[in-house]
Amino acid sequence: NTTSEERTQAAVTFMNHIKNAGYQAMVYSSSQLFETVFDINYLHDYDFWVADYSSVPNFNYHFSIWQYTDAGTVDGISTNVDMNIMFVKK
Repeated sequence: NTTSEERTQAAVTFMNHIKNAGYQAMVYSSSQLFETVFDINYLHDYDFWVADYSSVPNFNYHFSIWQYTDAGTVDGISTNVDMNIMFVKK
């Protein structure tokens, strides 16, 4: 059993390892778990990829990617797929 602080520190340590290897790290979670499992105040150095299947995401922080369904369809794929929108500045 771990605390939100311990889970957050483990996530930050992992993302720092990814960043130090030259890659961009991002935190992925459902909007509910972001606020109950992690201490989100320590994650603002990283982009958020939030899964929220509402018509409008219920997430009070800036996020870079929104996973809006896990029941999408794509020609040529016989099972449901996750569908996401990435918000990129031009």
